Amino acid sequence: MNKTEKIEEILAQIPPKFLLDHYWNILDLINWRVFVNLEDKEYFTFSDLREKITEEINSPPNPFHLRISLRSKEVIEEVVSELVNAGLLIKEGEKFKITDNLSKFCYLLKKKFLTNLRSYVFWGLWYLYNRGSTSFSTAELVSLLSYPERDLCEEIPYLGKWKEEQWFELLKKQEDRWELIEEPHPSKSILIRDIYNRLFTSISKLSKDENEFYGEEIISTLRELEQNSAERILKNAGLKCEKDIWKIDEEVLKIIKILLRVPEKWPSFGHVISTKRDFKYFKLQSKQIYVDIPSTTYFQYFLVDVKGIEGNNPEEAYEKARELASNYNRIIEESVGGWMSFVVTKQSGYKPFGIQLRIYWEKFNIFLDDFAEKEIGLWGKYSYILACRAPALQLILRGNLTEVQDKVKEICKEEITLINQKIKDLTEKIEEFRDHLLKIARRRKTIPIDPLTLYYFPEMLSILNTFPYLVENGAIPSCYREMRKILENLSWVIFDDLLFYRSKITGDELLSPYRFVSKEWYDLASQNRHMIRNLGQLKKEIDGSSEEIYLYGKGKGYNWTKGKIIETFFEKISYPMFLMLINADAQIPPELEGVVPQYEVKTLRDLAILDLENIMKDLKHKRLSKSDEEFIDKLSEKLEINSLKLIPLYPSNDFVISFVSKVSSINLQKLYNEYSHFIHSYFTSWHIFPFSSVLEFKIYKHQLQIFDDAILSLMNYYFGLFSRKMNKGS
Repeated sequence: MNKTEKIEEILAQIPPKFLLDHYWNILDLINWRVFVNLEDKEYFTFSDLREKITEEINSPPNPFHLRISLRSKEVIEEVVSELVNAGLLIKEGEKFKITDNLSKFCYLLKKKFLTNLRSYVFWGLWYLYNRGSTSFSTAELVSLLSYPERDLCEEIPYLGKWKEEQWFELLKKQEDRWELIEEPHPSKSILIRDIYNRLFTSISKLSKDENEFYGEEIISTLRELEQNSAERILKNAGLKCEKDIWKIDEEVLKIIKILLRVPEKWPSFGHVISTKRDFKYFKLQSKQIYVDIPSTTYFQYFLVDVKGIEGNNPEEAYEKARELASNYNRIIEESVGGWMSFVVTKQSGYKPFGIQLRIYWEKFNIFLDDFAEKEIGLWGKYSYILACRAPALQLILRGNLTEVQDKVKEICKEEITLINQKIKDLTEKIEEFRDHLLKIARRRKTIPIDPLTLYYFPEMLSILNTFPYLVENGAIPSCYREMRKILENLSWVIFDDLLFYRSKITGDELLSPYRFVSKEWYDLASQNRHMIRNLGQLKKEIDGSSEEIYLYGKGKGYNWTKGKIIETFFEKISYPMFLMLINADAQIPPELEGVVPQYEVKTLRDLAILDLENIMKDLKHKRLSKSDEEFIDKLSEKLEINSLKLIPLYPSNDFVISFVSKVSSINLQKLYNEYSHFIHSYFTSWHIFPFSSVLEFKIYKHQLQIFDDAILSLMNYYFGLFSRKMNKGS
């Protein structure tokens, strides 16, 4: 029986409720915590478990843990019985002995199921199927994955919120209803959260309409959210529902088994044989080149240092080699963690010792997940990946890589599924934004011209639709290049829309200069240095006007800081004021007339006054006085330019993205710089060949979530502009 078959057998016997917080607490206790203070590290008894739980009840780290411990005490016998029946515990009289498979099972639950809703739901399907059910209702499935109503009802009075270094009650009993007195933090993926986060999410939804509710309402809303969550997973997997009943057929069974599958062996590029004659003791030393393990890189450095000790007698050479290995292991520990180490062993014959590079696979799997989400740049992560696969280039050039690619695909199947689902969800959300913006654009009383962002959505959606194809072919660096392009283009169109729709322009008084930029304009601006390259240039121009406003406000007794004034400039500035600050006094070559935009200074100045009025109103939070208006007139005069017409400066990508990042408070610039790594010819940006790294897909899954969050946050900020504009117009 292979690993996958063994896991399938165990998951068919152990119910999914083992991931519920009180069941998981007992499982974790049995796996290691109960043995911490026991002299016998091999066996435990029911009394040991009860004693440990009692200790945790008497000294809980927080109120939630106390409640979990109290509920845990009630399921001790049930958990132990299930583990014995599944062969994960061995009963010997009154004692129980854990098997090697128990720790592996706990690790699998933690890494594959505890934070993965899709895997959790399909565990439920597998459990149902092995109980003889080939059809089920959503409620039946959720009953396997959630807490009983009694537990939910009993926990409602104990809900709390940690803030200001203390716990506060979330709800207060008012006769037969509960009054919300603290705002809960709702949670995502409700079916893989503990009992408290589930209840928080239910209460959060109810609190949008009212502040008091019955306990029954909390439970029924929770069940509705849980069932909706489960149904989304089932539908996305292609399951069909007829008359509220789902079917488990052969196709569904295949999907279930794929999600439960455990890779048998970590993929390897092959072996490299050391033939360096200088290394007398290590000639023909075989080294396995594993995917995502920089063993060959470390091994080569180690062999170079070993050369210096070959002249010693065998015993001295052995001891020096051990010391060298110890030093290298410290370096490895600091660099990548303790999942890999050199081991020096005594040998007979002409070699005084042998060298092994051992991999601790469970720690390695944890490292992959942690490293994928580590707060370091993509350059650093891909430097590690290059160190792992560059030594395999000789093998790669020989071809015949189908086996290793297939194994990488197999291991990454879950990541690829989640990536494609995230892309699908993002695409659907952008389609909703597109449709909503189209409706707004039809209201000409509010929106004088079509938003440029509306025109970009078709291309953006087209690019997003290519992502599954790129992922399917293992071209992850290409995904980053396309993500960079989306960030760049989306920033440009939002930049244009922000400056245009913030203004008081109602018709064709002022055509946007950045709506349709051209290469001819860019070439002219670049040649004459008529470009705004960074946000600092705009801040420098704003400083003059903000200083004048600060001094005026100080004279009037207003408590305006310079920082607040500058922030207000960025929040209120529109095209007229922007162009009066950022421009060039230059002649346009005759052949570029109509291609390079230019504006009359008088028209811009009159419109820029409205920007200054908006800035002053926002600072005062009330209507302007006559003296305010006189001050604004004088301030606008200082914006005069010694020319009848001006040419806007051409903005660099860096400026546009920095501007949108600043006004939206979303760090697009950081993401843009990260993805820019893949448009340059750095070796670290190469993927060598597709499906040569499991880590690459784990990293991309994490990066895609960050990208998704940034894009959706930017869209929500963008649509807030129209909400405010329509409210003012109504």
